[in-house]
Amino acid sequence: MLFIRFGKPNPDIVETIEKSIKKGVKVKILGPYRKEKETTIFFYKNLGCEVRVLKEFTFPLITFGVYDEKVLHLRFYTPSGEEEGLLVRIEDEETAKLMKEVFNELWKKAEIIK
Repeated sequence: MLFIRFGKPNPDIVETIEKSIKKGVKVKILGPYRKEKETTIFFYKNLGCEVRVLKEFTFPLITFGVYDEKVLHLRFYTPSGEEEGLLVRIEDEETAKLMKEVFNELWKKAEIIK
């Protein structure tokens, strides 16, 4: 599960998603909706991901992904968005579980991309 900003797709993340989907893993991607990001939103949908959008968020300064139920990647951005941001990798099941719960609550509020 990934909470992203629907910016330019990262080739490493895309490769990981493709491998996961080929293995039968269900990949959920969630992020803020912006009309100008629809191409990226549908890119992930066409890869085979379940995609939902949040219309009440515009451009949060954090993204995160939960991997294998025990690894959490947090990325923090600057307000200008010009810098890549700080990536923090946390290998702790309890922290990953907490962020998975956050993701699932946001997922329930999000709109499905069809």
